[in-house]
Amino acid sequence: MSPKYAYRSFIFIMAVLLIGRQVYSLVCLALPFMADTIPVLLSSQLMVILPVVACACLTPASFREMFPVRRIRVSSLLLTILATVLIYPAVMVINLITLLVTTNRAVEIGAVAMELPVWQSVLLIGIIGPAFEELTFRGYLYQNLSAKGRTVAACFISALFFGIAHGNLNQACYAFFFGVFLAFLARATGSVTAGFFSHALFNSLEVLFMYSIDRTALTQTQQGLSLIDILQAQGVSGTMWVSLILALIVFAGFAALLSALAFFLITRIRKIESAAAS
Repeated sequence: MSPKYAYRSFIFIMAVLLIGRQVYSLVCLALPFMADTIPVLLSSQLMVILPVVACACLTPASFREMFPVRRIRVSSLLLTILATVLIYPAVMVINLITLLVTTNRAVEIGAVAMELPVWQSVLLIGIIGPAFEELTFRGYLYQNLSAKGRTVAACFISALFFGIAHGNLNQACYAFFFGVFLAFLARATGSVTAGFFSHALFNSLEVLFMYSIDRTALTQTQQGLSLIDILQAQGVSGTMWVSLILALIVFAGFAALLSALAFFLITRIRKIESAAAS
């Protein structure tokens, strides 16, 4: 394995995503049933995993090395769940900050998913999506990037790839931060298993949030309105703006403390898994 395989593969993935989305739009014109919710969601995930599988077949390493799926200790799993809960507020803060200048692409995707029963959305977005993305970004890409021992750099580079692959500023920013967290989990456990459980929990919570969100706010987001546009439409005054900004700063500080604790828990997970392997 080598970092060069990761860089080439990422370029290939982005090309497939860009070209694939255009081709899929043409396919939907010819075959209208392909524009249904399930085919749309599945196709977006397949456009990520299939290029990686193709690249893996051309990489001189075993699939077990490139896609490390191993059991982890129950204590590691419990700490992973706790760390995911602790990291969630920081992701919310980054999301809110980016929403000041852009729209919430995740809500737009959620609006499509809400045409399905909750369990189907959880399956597609909360289970299948994370499985494919973990195998891609914390599996093949991270394993190749870290092949020369630069594991910390590999965590940040794979997270950058993860953010860029989302294709929009809003998701790219918080996906990068969450991607760093997931990559450090992969580094700590030597497996994508912990990252999958964390990612699945995160996405499933997002899906449930989508189903509980106020439909008026959802409509405004689908109309391409940023958070500033929405708040201005609600008649937010100058004084209230100051209060909101101060509240965001306080919440960001609190989220930073929780994130530090989450990364500390990853060091504990690494010790547990190292002891189990010895």
